[in-house]
This record gives sequence, C-alpha cells and structure tokens, in this order.
Amino acid sequence: MLGDSATANASLFCRHQLQQTLRAELCDQLGRMQAEAVGTSMLPTLWPGDRFVIERRPLAALLPTQLIGFRRDGQLCVHRLLAIQPDGLLTCGDALEEPDPLVPTSAYVGHVVRVWRRRREVTPGSHRPPYLRRIVTRWCREQWWFSLWLRIRARGNSSAWLRIVNSRVP
Repeated sequence: MLGDSATANASLFCRHQLQQTLRAELCDQLGRMQAEAVGTSMLPTLWPGDRFVIERRPLAALLPTQLIGFRRDGQLCVHRLLAIQPDGLLTCGDALEEPDPLVPTSAYVGHVVRVWRRRREVTPGSHRPPYLRRIVTRWCREQWWFSLWLRIRARGNSSAWLRIVNSRVP
C-alpha cells in the first residue's frame, strides 16, 4: 500500500512539472500564463497552493525586488530578482539564505503581476529584510513545526498537500 501511495505522489508531481513546462512555453508564445506555487522557497510571500499570473515583459522593464519566473532544469521557478547583471539575472527565494546561481537571460519567462491566495487577490510583499529572511529560513528548517503549519494551510486541498510533500527537500 505504501508503494502505491509513493507511485501516485510521484505521478502527480511529474504531471505538475509537465504542466508548468507547457505553461512556460505558452507564456513565451502568448505573453501571459497562470500557475500554482508548489515549493517553499518563497515563503512567506508565496505559499504552496497560491495561484499567480506571469506576464512577459522586456528585461529592461524589470526592477530589483520584483518576482520573476524563469526556467531551471525544465521547471518553472519563481524567485525574487536581486539584480540584473550583464551575464544573467541574480535571484533568490525569500526563504533562502543564499542567492541562486546566475539565471541566463534566455531562461527568463516573465514577472509575477497577480497572486491569489484562497480565492483572494493578495499583493506580494516587497523584499524582506535580511533579519526576517533568517527567521523564516530557520522556521522552515524546523521540520515538524513547518510540516504541521503546511498541513493546516493546505487543509481542504489534498492535491496541494501531495505536491508540497514531494517538493520538500530534507
């Protein structure tokens, strides 16, 4: 029975990855896409299960602290833009201590223009101060507390919980 559950979870996660890839390609073609947050790297700005809209905009129109979408390892990733450098984009998740490896400009998909949480539109917060980032990061690493909190937040949305479990890195 445990194997069936693990197979179902893996299948759900693979399906989600394929959907995100197709959506990113549509954004390239149509200039706009909608997706759902599944990871925890953008807490507390984006929670698993939040829905967001990404619009394609020129790189020159981007400003530091905006949330941007980009492709990484075949997946759509949304992180905060820290700086635009000549050889790529410097980004970082709000719950992460270290910036991401430089994102090539060819991997840029667009920037987040709207976020919905539980059928309500919310405004993504501005860049968090470093002390708050450290607090959130430590809180996210307390696995039992973090797991309990995500279960409460995902209550009523079992598919979101499965995606959360599969996206957690021990």
